[in-house]
This record gives sequence, structure tokens and C-alpha cells, in this order.
Amino acid sequence: MFTPSDDEQESAKIFNVLEQIGKGRPLQEIAPELSPNTRFYILGLAPNAARISVRFWLDTTFGQLAENLAHHWQDLALEPCAWKTPPSIWRLLLQTAVLGKSENIQRLGNRCLPETQNP
Repeated sequence: MFTPSDDEQESAKIFNVLEQIGKGRPLQEIAPELSPNTRFYILGLAPNAARISVRFWLDTTFGQLAENLAHHWQDLALEPCAWKTPPSIWRLLLQTAVLGKSENIQRLGNRCLPETQNP
């Protein structure tokens, strides 16, 4: 059984791996000991009156997620690069919002995550 400290340590490791994958770094560079076939699941819930509803369900592997996010960063690449760092997802959303206002950005979590699974 996991003790709370073990859970916290494992959560921190996984968070770091996912954060680096999100930046487009290769999985083998980040965590060579982690098999690309390691499955993980994400369940997104939202309140709905007196109930909760499932907003999204992601069932994938670390390798597939890393590959799809690497494709995402390749698709965003501009040559020559106009920025020191690639634009964040928030900055991309803000540029597409009506009148460039953050309050006009829809909550898209349930619509965006499937795209990282199947580009």
C-alpha cells in the first residue's frame, strides 16, 4: 500500500514528467526508465445541478501523449522564430477570442484533450 508521502512523491514525479511532455520534450529524455507503453487515465468532472457529469475521459499512454504533443509543437513552429519561446496555449486562446478579451474564451478542456490523443 502507498503511504501518503509515497503518493505525494509519485504525484510530484508524474507532474514533472507531464509538465516536460507538455513543453514538447521527448519522453526518453525526461524519464528513460518510464516505458512509453505505460497507460494512464484522466477523468474530468463538472458540477451539474445536484449531480456531477463526466466532461472528458482520456485513456492513453505516456508515449502517445508525448508524440501527439511533439506534433503540436512542430505544427506551431515558425521559421524564423518570432519569439524567444513558443506561445502558450493561453496566449493562443486569447488571440482567437472575440475582441481579444479573456472573458470571451470558452472553457474548452473537454474539447481540447481529445485532440492531444488523436491529432
